Amino acid sequence: MGLIDANFVDYREDSADDLVCPICTDVLDQPHSCCSQGHVFCRDCLDQSLERRERCPTCREAAGSVVRQRPLEGIIAKLRIRCPHADDEDEPARPAKRMTVAQLRAALAERELPEDGLKAELLARLEAAREDDVGPCTWTGTIATLDAHKRTCPRLEVACKDCDVRLMRCWMARHEATCPQRTVQCELCGEEMGAMDLDDHLANDCEEVEESCEHGCGAQIRRGHKIEHDAVCPKKRIICPHFGCFHRATREEMAQHYVEKAEDHARSADHKIRVLETRIDSLAGEAHAVPFFCNKVVDDHEIWRRGWASPSFQVAPGLHIRLKFSPQRDLDRYFLGIDVVEGYGCQIFGKASITGYPHYITFGSRASPLKFPRESDGEMNWCWGKIFTITEAQRVAIGANFILRAKVYVQNNRGLWSYLAC
Repeated sequence: MGLIDANFVDYREDSADDLVCPICTDVLDQPHSCCSQGHVFCRDCLDQSLERRERCPTCREAAGSVVRQRPLEGIIAKLRIRCPHADDEDEPARPAKRMTVAQLRAALAERELPEDGLKAELLARLEAAREDDVGPCTWTGTIATLDAHKRTCPRLEVACKDCDVRLMRCWMARHEATCPQRTVQCELCGEEMGAMDLDDHLANDCEEVEESCEHGCGAQIRRGHKIEHDAVCPKKRIICPHFGCFHRATREEMAQHYVEKAEDHARSADHKIRVLETRIDSLAGEAHAVPFFCNKVVDDHEIWRRGWASPSFQVAPGLHIRLKFSPQRDLDRYFLGIDVVEGYGCQIFGKASITGYPHYITFGSRASPLKFPRESDGEMNWCWGKIFTITEAQRVAIGANFILRAKVYVQNNRGLWSYLAC
């Protein structure tokens, strides 16, 4: 592929043709030869030709060694040429392009065509293009300096840094100033974005844009401070904050409502206090329901012979219970239940389990809780649970490493429930 089209300043047909590649017809780029006749080609053109057929592209002689033509390179480097964009003689004539803007306006008037709408916009663009058009490039120089010229040539086509548009360099400055994909900065908040997104940003997102209060108080507030303004705006409609009152009015009208409904608000507040006190008592009971997990390794005979009892737990102020496991006189019978260590009148129900034993041991229910204290044969009953049977085979299978678990619900004498999970 040659350097450029042959466009020499001092063109001499008899000599210039010797510097043109016969394959691409451009000025030789890295001239090389492969035959005894000395026919010269661009290095890339010659390589591609030899890949297809190993013969000289001109004389068809069998190709030999590819030889670089250094003297010819030096001659070509010193040749003076014009800029490839020096003129447009090879392009077909386009009258509209050759017309001045004034001539185009006169042509429109002659045909009685209005200059408004789309025509006006096109005329404005054409006029701007004519202002930026510097005409044919007049640069001349050597081939060696051509690359440096291409970096500044006003007629060379370049790409916009923000979009895919390609224009002559002399037109690019105006395009980049109005490119819809150029990066711009919001003058209010400083955020950077594409130019096409700026209008939407100002209309919807920019927090520094001032807007009138939507509630009609007349204040001008920045969009980012809307929440703070709503919290104090006198025209914003709010719901009465007093418990049980659902009256809605503007903030400035609500002051009169407070005066008119003071007694109703006081009664509602008193009711709310009683509800909260009840809830506090309930939470106090639940707060003392401390989980306990037993996973203690004990002697096999010791646990089955003597039994075991957990530490006591305070499930409500003044009420302590514990989980109890104890053998009965009968060899295979055991008791598992709840022992009230200390307390006052309450109701209890729940269930317990032993790891490895297939059944839950239940005591009472929510519908029929066990009552404490309860008189039975003239004595206070302090312990609830069940006696169940564990066979010798089950004891061996369970072993000494087992977990006792219980979930107990306690209702105090005020009707509040709490529970112990151990």
